[in-house]
Amino acid sequence: MERNQMGTSTESKATEHSEQITNELIRVFRSFHRLNWRQKPNPDGKFSEMQVLMCIKRGAMKTQDKPGMKISVISRLLRVTSPTVTQLVNGMEASGLVQRNADPDDRRAVRISLTAEGERIADKVIADFMNRMAGLAQYLGEQDSLELIRILTKSFEYFDELNESDRTGDEQQC
Repeated sequence: MERNQMGTSTESKATEHSEQITNELIRVFRSFHRLNWRQKPNPDGKFSEMQVLMCIKRGAMKTQDKPGMKISVISRLLRVTSPTVTQLVNGMEASGLVQRNADPDDRRAVRISLTAEGERIADKVIADFMNRMAGLAQYLGEQDSLELIRILTKSFEYFDELNESDRTGDEQQC
């Protein structure tokens, strides 16, 4: 083991440096949590409901041949369980934001689509979100924005692989 003039090992310095970096990453991730930006009071509804509205809106823009989306597709895209989405949709349907429609290709299936009010709110939420992201891009500048995208994408891939390896064989097949 290599020792410097003070008698500390290089390995120990590397470990200490690695712990400092790990602690800094934890601090930064926690600071995002403390911002509580996801849970800001929204006069239009809960954050989770807004995610569902945006998901349906984006899905409708991509597949205009069939109205709405199946709950299973929404749950897969949002990475939550179907019962979670079903509960959200029940509340959103009662609030007049979404409606259930029979699937023209499968009588057993139901597709969820936006009502006029759901459409209005989804458009507003998407516009607000785009404005926030444009503000961040402007604040960071082009080079830092591209670097942030690269780093966050790489971070997502790391955690996604970690989650994938934690799943059982049955879960991986779904």
